[in-house]
Amino acid sequence: MRGLRLVAGVGLALLVGCALLTMSGTAAPRAGDSRTLLWPARVVEWAAAAFTADYLNRIESDMHSGRIIIGQQPPAQAAQAQPAGGTLAPGDLLVREVALISHGGPVEAPEGIVYSTQPRTALDLDGNHYVTKGTGDVGMVVAELVGYKLAELLKIPVPGFGVGRFGADGEPLFVSEMVGDAQRDVAPWLKKKLVTNGDAVLRLLALDVWIANNDRNMGGLLGRPVQSEPGKIEIVAIDFEKAQVVRHDTPLVGIPLMNPKAFWPTGTLGKLCREVLNLDVGIVTEFAGFTDGQVGQVVDSCVAAVGDGFTRRDSVCFTLRKRLAKLTDLVKEAWA
Repeated sequence: MRGLRLVAGVGLALLVGCALLTMSGTAAPRAGDSRTLLWPARVVEWAAAAFTADYLNRIESDMHSGRIIIGQQPPAQAAQAQPAGGTLAPGDLLVREVALISHGGPVEAPEGIVYSTQPRTALDLDGNHYVTKGTGDVGMVVAELVGYKLAELLKIPVPGFGVGRFGADGEPLFVSEMVGDAQRDVAPWLKKKLVTNGDAVLRLLALDVWIANNDRNMGGLLGRPVQSEPGKIEIVAIDFEKAQVVRHDTPLVGIPLMNPKAFWPTGTLGKLCREVLNLDVGIVTEFAGFTDGQVGQVVDSCVAAVGDGFTRRDSVCFTLRKRLAKLTDLVKEAWA
């Protein structure tokens, strides 16, 4: 059976190549032709998956998405391309739209942390304060949305979030509510084990592995005072903009080439997590409720929220599904 699938896959790959060369009219891509410029990276990605059972699904997904145009897909194939599994409720998928009216200044980073994304503050019509990111970078906006939405579904506390615009025709920005009375440096509370939701921190560490977020540090956590337990804080997660499942052009090939330990927190946070947390990979079982269909729903809601401009929806979904299927092993590698 594997041999038959491989032969069929090679045949489809040859057909894809012929179609792409026909579109370009020459053996080399024409400048400015986005369809032909993309094909070398896609061919490399399929080659890496050629000996897996998902190889044909990968090619079908790319053809169905429009990145490879060979002609209309037959109705039967289109139906098979739909994600399987249960569905999330509309309220679980909601991405809030925020009308911004006033630019603020840059967000000050905690001591020892340098922001590479230049977050800024802003106000909405009701005077609420937000942190904004993603000016001129729709991929960053989608990465934050996917990270925040998955965290929300996994019961990891995150600030209120959404897509903000200055004016109806303004570019989409990622916005997150500023957390009142938040502690920017949670290290003292971690050291003294005064954190009330250590299980949520474990889920966050596993989520970072799933989405291949290689930028978790002390600046990516906030501490929210717990009114019922004076002196203690609840950890609130922020900063998912470096999620490589979204940011990488060819994540299926590129992410496995990265050091698995890149998805473990850096600096003081990584050291403290090893010292004070019970690093039980069994926490991954709490991710088992996600189906392929639900992963697709989450990504679709985030991509739809930014409008046009993000074209790697299928690549994100495919990579998330592949990593989820082997998440226990991936977490063990990252946490070792």
